[in-house]
This record gives sequence, structure tokens and C-alpha cells, in this order.
Amino acid sequence: MLKTLGHIGGKIALMMASVIVSLLLIEAILTIWKPFEIRVAGSEINLPAFRQYVIRNDGIRGLESDIRHSKNNIGFRGPDWVAESAAGERWFFVGGSTTEGFYISDGATWPELVGKTLAQYKPGLWVNNAGLDGHSTFGHAVLLEQHIRKLQPTAVFFLVGVNDIGAEAPQSYDGYLQPKRGDNIIERMGDWLDAHSQLAQLMLVIRRSMKAKQLGLTHNAVNLDNPDLLPQILTEDKVQDVLDRHRPYVAHYQERVRGLVDRVRHLGARPVLITQPALYGPPAPTAGKDWGRLAMPDRFGTLDGMTKWRVQELYNDVLRRQAAAEDLLLIDLAAHLPKDEAYYYDQVHFNLQGERKVAEIVAEAIRAAWFANVIGSPM
Repeated sequence: MLKTLGHIGGKIALMMASVIVSLLLIEAILTIWKPFEIRVAGSEINLPAFRQYVIRNDGIRGLESDIRHSKNNIGFRGPDWVAESAAGERWFFVGGSTTEGFYISDGATWPELVGKTLAQYKPGLWVNNAGLDGHSTFGHAVLLEQHIRKLQPTAVFFLVGVNDIGAEAPQSYDGYLQPKRGDNIIERMGDWLDAHSQLAQLMLVIRRSMKAKQLGLTHNAVNLDNPDLLPQILTEDKVQDVLDRHRPYVAHYQERVRGLVDRVRHLGARPVLITQPALYGPPAPTAGKDWGRLAMPDRFGTLDGMTKWRVQELYNDVLRRQAAAEDLLLIDLAAHLPKDEAYYYDQVHFNLQGERKVAEIVAEAIRAAWFANVIGSPM
């Protein structure tokens, strides 16, 4: 009996040793060969300075067939940071994927287009696209503290809302203002692995990708030629139930937005808020589909596009109220960008024509604010 138990124990020990050796081998391989870009390691946001992406597009409508996306010397999109950059106005456009425009070639993202348009009115204007795919207001706060504050911004523009719907804690996209401190040795070990293990970070990338797909935040999630339309929209009672279930998350979101505004002002810069547009909801007269019936994933189940838009507007209203209360410039992009597939390649991401239209709306709003002396004169 003892001999049998010893034999089984030996097999278990050998198996555990094999697993440990395999994990160490995988860790070593991932340390040398990094098949995925890890932007967040524990509490730190790692910006991919000097990184270049060449993407072949074979199916996403409204985009170039060959996409060239580069990061500058500080890990953002736009002109490099040089000594002369500190001499004039320094603007950062912060947001998630609808700001970064990962599948938009260099120089064609809407923040970069805004910079080019307004440079003729404000000599020395330096603009960078600081959008990071997947980031929410949790991550924006970390980005401000770890990277943007040392560059002494004069204005920070936030296009926020879509990645905050139903969010109650930072996701693995975001990073944390303080390192996580577990209550026991197992949790502390998990925190250490999140920060230092390539394998653990890879698992986080896979997990967040699955979560984003579940919430409909991935690129090319909607076939605009043949969208999944629901037979009818929800009844008003069901809509109100969904809205009521989102209100606690909206209240926390408002606290985070207020915190971002305070942080930017503490840096001596001007915060500007931009509401989040989307394709779903009541369609524009020129739209080819009834986007109010578009099947949309949500924290609380599948919604029709009209209901999903009412949820989004709860979050957009936070920005409207915050701007009114603190006399901030609000660019109500959600109200001014038509819900027309001519501007989108999926439910929230802009195609090339959409990037140009967004840049036109944003630049015009800034020019109007200048001449109304809301955020200073252009000269």
C-alpha cells in the first residue's frame, strides 16, 4: 500500500515538476519573443515609443487597404516631442479606440487633422493623439499621472464614455494609480505576476479581448451591409429597467470625470470634454439602415440600438452637466455627428470619411470657442 502511494506521489511530483518547467520555458520564450504588445504591466502603462505597425486591410469598409500606424518618441501619434514643443501650446487628445484610430494611417486620425487645421490660426501649436485602444476614464487618470503631466500640457481633450458603460473597476487595459495590494500572500503573488510575468500579462490580454468582444467593443463587430437587426425595440418598461440598472455606474462615472477635470486643472491646463457618438440609435435621414433595431451587447443583455443609445446618452449627459457646472468647453460630438454608415466601419469606430467629419466638427467648435474667448484667443 505504501509502495503504491509512493509510486502515485512520485508521478504527481514528476507531473508538477514538468508543469513548472514548461511554464518557466514559456515565460523565457515570451520574454524574448513578444507575440502581443503588452501596454499595461501591473500598475504601469507602457507606451510603445517608435513603434510602427503595417496592417493589410482586406475587409473593413471605408479604410485604406494598406494602413501605416506609427508611434512617436513618446509613444503617441503625431509629431515627436522635442525641446521646441515646450515653447507653445501643447494639446493632448485622450480617449480609447475612437480617439487612437488604430486602423487609421498616420496623419489621418481626427486629433491629428484638428491639429493641422488649427495650426494656421495658432502658430506653434503642438498636438498629439494620446488615445489608447480600450482605455476608459480609469486608464486616462493613470495616463495623466504617469506620462502627460511631465509634458506640461496646456489643454487636454477627453472623448470618453463608450468604454465606461457599466464599468465598476479598472480593466486590464487601464492600469492603476496605485499598485494593487492583496490582502493575503496569494493575492500579493497575483499582483506581482501581473506586473512582472510575461505569461500572466498575455493571459490578461486574452481575457480583456474576450471581455471587449462580449461588450461589443471590438473592431469590425458589425457587418454594416448585413447587420443583425432585432425584430422590434424593447418596451418602455424594459428600457427604464435597463436605464435604472445603469444609473449607479453613471454616478461613479461622474466622479471619475470630475476627477479628470480636477487633475488637468491642477496641472495648469484646460480640460475640454467631448461626448461619444455612435452609429446605433435613431438613424440620420441619409442612413441606409434602421440602426434603432441594431442588436447591441450590454452589461445587462442584448439591447436594441435605440435602447443602447439611451444608455450611452446617460454617460454623455454626465459630460454635459460637468461642462455646464464648471464652465468648461463641451464639444457635443454625439449630437452633431450623423448616425450614418458613411462615417463608421462598425458601431462606434470612424472610417476615413468619419475621421475627417469628426475633425471638422471638433475644429470648428474650438475656433468658435476661441472667438467667443471661451478658451483664449487663437494668437
